[in-house]
Amino acid sequence: SLVSPGPIGGTTPAAASFTVLNKQSWLFAAGSNGAVCNDTTDDTAALNALLTTVYNAGGGIINVVGTCLINGAIVVPHSASSSAPVQPPIRITGSGSGLVGYWYTFQNWAASPSVLDLRYNGSVAKIDTRGAGVLEIDHIALINQDTGSGADIPFIQTTNTTLHIHDVAFSGRLGNRIPGLTDAIVLGGTTTTIGNGSNDAFQGYGTVIENNVFDLIRRGVYARTDR
Repeated sequence: SLVSPGPIGGTTPAAASFTVLNKQSWLFAAGSNGAVCNDTTDDTAALNALLTTVYNAGGGIINVVGTCLINGAIVVPHSASSSAPVQPPIRITGSGSGLVGYWYTFQNWAASPSVLDLRYNGSVAKIDTRGAGVLEIDHIALINQDTGSGADIPFIQTTNTTLHIHDVAFSGRLGNRIPGLTDAIVLGGTTTTIGNGSNDAFQGYGTVIENNVFDLIRRGVYARTDR
């Protein structure tokens, strides 16, 4: 199935790394690859630069340690602006989402050893991936600690990319505690166009989303048009 909740309180063997095996890895943590990861300094440019490095290396693994503030869009690089863009397999992973009970996890992010605090609220998504290939995100917390109000853009949107998202804790805006404002994962845009535009159809067949936790999220997975 496209979306599997997995067992309550458990992790299936399928939740082990799906891809990006035997690839080079990079550390994204305080003092490594331009990151500060103190949840005060903006690490957007450092993470986008590291994604470009991983892309040029033919894929690989980014290991996140600490709480890294991301104020801008994270755009996963792909081959070109052609109708059939491709990208190598990339994995963004951590040491765990810090899930140790509802209130402790979502009220105290010190419980999470690996956090991306994604506060970008511009267009498309906080993490935008459009090339044919695999993007795996696992064992990490994706949160938004912006204290503002109002609607928020999705955490992740894909058109061509096959997603493997597992063992991730998603939490929307923590400041106002208003539920139902943010989608966690959006598959495709609203048209049936084949291409790499932000509104093109979902083409990332083989996507698996399982064993995740959602807090202050409108829809965990929103499947729109596909081809």
